[in-house]
Amino acid sequence: MSSLKLSMPTNIATALCYAISSETQNLGREGSHADKRAYIELLSHSSFSQLSKTQHPKLSKGFVTNLSRALINTFYYKNLIGVILEELPYPDFAAQMADFLLRIKNIVWSVCLGSYRDVLYVSIRTSNTQADASKIIKKIIPKHGTSGGHDMIAGGQVRIDRSEITKIRSIKNDVIIKMIQALNYPGVPHLFKLVSNEKFPLS
Repeated sequence: MSSLKLSMPTNIATALCYAISSETQNLGREGSHADKRAYIELLSHSSFSQLSKTQHPKLSKGFVTNLSRALINTFYYKNLIGVILEELPYPDFAAQMADFLLRIKNIVWSVCLGSYRDVLYVSIRTSNTQADASKIIKKIIPKHGTSGGHDMIAGGQVRIDRSEITKIRSIKNDVIIKMIQALNYPGVPHLFKLVSNEKFPLS
């Protein structure tokens, strides 16, 4: 942009600046040199007040309720933390919770899954810069689903029939089992308890 001497509208520059910051967690996660150069250039054309409002939005009471529900249902295994939810308030909630849970001390992997309307959303995160989250997500998402990601972040979607409750729980159960296997952890007995939100023993 600067080399071509092109001007950019403030709102677009602000949106792009936020997108880079959000995707790379302020350039600390998979932030390339190109990302850093673009961010610095865009920042000079952005609205700081709008950027601040976007980065720190007001939270609804519903968000607090759903956050509480997610934390109550959180499980730990080795350096993996996760939560299996029934209904998501919105699709991005799975990714937000995966990001949030990864901040827990001594945690290297996080996973959050839940359904929104007719789609099951799965999000995984890792703090291991040498990992390949995109490879893990491909192993855990059913063949009829879709997935994608990078080294440290990945997500997948699976079409579901909301009336088939037992089948949905089976899919969720299978996703967690496959994730634990993909991380080369030993098998977990009675893993079905995760899906039923029963207390899970810490290890």
